[in-house]
Amino acid sequence: MLKRAYFCKEELEKLYRDSFDDSRLKYYVFCPLKEYSFTIDENEYNNIQMVSVVNNKVIGFLSASVDIYHFLIDSINIICFFEKSGGVFLKDVKNFISYLLDERGFRKIKFRVAVGNPSERIYDRAIKYFNRISYPSQIVGIFTKDIRLPDGKYYDVKEYEIMKREEIF
Repeated sequence: MLKRAYFCKEELEKLYRDSFDDSRLKYYVFCPLKEYSFTIDENEYNNIQMVSVVNNKVIGFLSASVDIYHFLIDSINIICFFEKSGGVFLKDVKNFISYLLDERGFRKIKFRVAVGNPSERIYDRAIKYFNRISYPSQIVGIFTKDIRLPDGKYYDVKEYEIMKREEIF
């Protein structure tokens, strides 16, 4: 179930601190330095931030960066704090995307992933899923050796987009 991140701020900050050295999360920050703090906005002017909750426990974080001038989402940040989320987190990611497009009315969502991130496979499948349910979606391209992560290595970056159906006509 999705909830506003602001109302779970303390639990979310603790989960981030506790998982700080988790090697899976090296892909979350697109820079070679680690971020020690985790910012939860007090409003939705710049970011729409939610948490995935199971049995009143936060299992993940979802954030969408708002480009109000072009009425689109120009990036998404997703963290699942637990490897085994029983598919609940994936369902919440799909619901979050649908919420942004259908309920909030954004015309397009752009996001990217470091190639090699275990989530890359999930994002590729998500693009196929959203195409099947009538949201035109695609892998836009891959930028070679585009970012350096905390492990000091350079990674390719894969770009994606999901659009509202009426945006392509």
